[in-house]
Amino acid sequence: MSNGIIEIIKTISVCFGCATAILTVLTAIVTPLRRKIIGWVRNTNNTNDTIEKLNKIEAMLESHIALDTEKWDMSVKLAEAVKAGLRNSILELCDKCLVKGSITSIQKLNLIDLYKEYHNLGGDTYCTDRYKLALHLPEKNI
Repeated sequence: MSNGIIEIIKTISVCFGCATAILTVLTAIVTPLRRKIIGWVRNTNNTNDTIEKLNKIEAMLESHIALDTEKWDMSVKLAEAVKAGLRNSILELCDKCLVKGSITSIQKLNLIDLYKEYHNLGGDTYCTDRYKLALHLPEKNI
């Protein structure tokens, strides 16, 4: 073989070597980049999934808050209704005893219990005057 052919083969080998080196460098750069891009895409998908889950949790919380508010409103209404019923019972019992001019020990105990619960529910002093008058009536047991 002549020296010219050997030089051409050497030049081709150097070119292939350079091409191989360039491809190796590109692979070294592209592989981590590809992994980063794939990871980012996966995280983006997970982020979207996480956002959907957070939106569902937020909707559930809003639903629970609305339900709790509804229950609270209902319990306030029930407390007011019970308070009105207690006030009515207290006034009826007081009026009955005041008309009669006396109170039995059982009526007195009932009146004390009714007034205590009425007061615990935040009852005002609307019926306090009649309550005190009825408590000081003479006790007559039948």
